[in-house]
Amino acid sequence: MKKNKFDEGMIYFLVHLGGNFPEYTKYSVNQIYKMDCKCKIYLCGDIKPDFIDKDFTFINISELDITSNNNYFANDPNPLWRTSLLRIFAINSFMQKYNIEGIIHFDNDVMIYDNFNKIKKYFKRKNYITPHKETEYAFGFSYLNNKDDFRKLSNKIKKIIEGGESEVKKLTGDEAHEMRLLNFCGKGLIESLPTHPEINDIDGYVFDPSSYGQYIGGTPNGHPPGFVDETQLIGTLLKNNPNILFNREDNSYYLSNNNKLYKIFNLHIHSKKLNEFYYE
Repeated sequence: MKKNKFDEGMIYFLVHLGGNFPEYTKYSVNQIYKMDCKCKIYLCGDIKPDFIDKDFTFINISELDITSNNNYFANDPNPLWRTSLLRIFAINSFMQKYNIEGIIHFDNDVMIYDNFNKIKKYFKRKNYITPHKETEYAFGFSYLNNKDDFRKLSNKIKKIIEGGESEVKKLTGDEAHEMRLLNFCGKGLIESLPTHPEINDIDGYVFDPSSYGQYIGGTPNGHPPGFVDETQLIGTLLKNNPNILFNREDNSYYLSNNNKLYKIFNLHIHSKKLNEFYYE
């Protein structure tokens, strides 16, 4: 019997460090299975979540090598900055330890709305991440398909943070977080995923680093739906009332641009209200 081209599901690797996975992660995981029923999901963290009923493989972070400068962001009142950086090393250790590439990684407040296998043929053996600003990459979505280059990226980041936050800020332009480090250290090692048709698209798809999710769902900082951050790469393209449509037939979101519809592959739901974007 001839195999269906989607018989082989994608590999997803999600990370949460510093305590329990947030409850909304279950909606992200459920959505992955809806779109890719043959997928393999790895959850990596300190504590195995007991509220997710879908199949997944748990990897305790102690099984991976995330050694880095122990003082970097250690005194920041927001632990997110430190754990967001450390997950880069967790991803690298996972890829190297299990000799695996071609994985999908994104933040735990992300929902996907299609099967990546449909467009995988357009991607090369490279690492693709959503560009957030001209100087930043964000894990709104990533397809990591070259473990050798990702190891180089991880090692470059480890080396640069040895100088401390102040030195990193001098080099990267007054920001020390992982988004700026990914951009600064990623030259030649990271490819940008398409985010808006006026920049580029892949077979009618665009990806959300954060802007679409913020516009549709608002932010946890009090910004209501309709919020646009013009400092973001596609913010200026969204500021003039973008025509974003919800299609009830496939429960997906589309951007209308120059009389053509582009499917938004994922939404980065900063409001954390993922339940409002999960459709049975």
